[in-house]
Amino acid sequence: MTNGQRQHKHVILRSCIKWSLYASISIWLGVTVFDQIEKHINISFWGHIGAEKERQLSCIKDMYYMFVTKKITDYSTHEWQRDELYTFRSQEGALYKKGTIFVKYLRGLPGDTLEISEKHEVMINGKVVASGFPIFERHGIRVPEKFIFKETIPPHKYYMLGDTEHSYDSRYWGYVDEEDIIGRAYGFFAVDK
Repeated sequence: MTNGQRQHKHVILRSCIKWSLYASISIWLGVTVFDQIEKHINISFWGHIGAEKERQLSCIKDMYYMFVTKKITDYSTHEWQRDELYTFRSQEGALYKKGTIFVKYLRGLPGDTLEISEKHEVMINGKVVASGFPIFERHGIRVPEKFIFKETIPPHKYYMLGDTEHSYDSRYWGYVDEEDIIGRAYGFFAVDK
């Protein structure tokens, strides 16, 4: 092997080592950054974002939305924002399996007075925030007596409502437990249907 061939092999070897080092650093950096982002941000997907399953309507005016969710890392210090969107995992329900991701408006906080009148008006602290049970009505289901009540929302429980009459929300399945709330949701892409 000539001296020139040896030098050429060393150049190639150094180049391979250098690019391997760059690739390793890039992978390590990418994984570290992704891990940090994943701890604080979640990108929600299309689909069950506050809708009755039959019609797949979003909780915001008949549009499909995509959301970025800023995760809650410490519930004890989180500043809950009434009337803002939150992403959460559902409980077992008639239309969805447990753990289905929803995005809805936070309407009722712990300590608020929640009342559902005989006229089926949903009131938080005396203010009407929703009216009726249209999903029941459309399917000919009589609203159960237990759905008419007045109580204080318990600690670590939240009342979530959609923004369309078709929204499958807390009117039908009750409170969302604090530990099931993922975080604040921010819509960043919408498609009109």
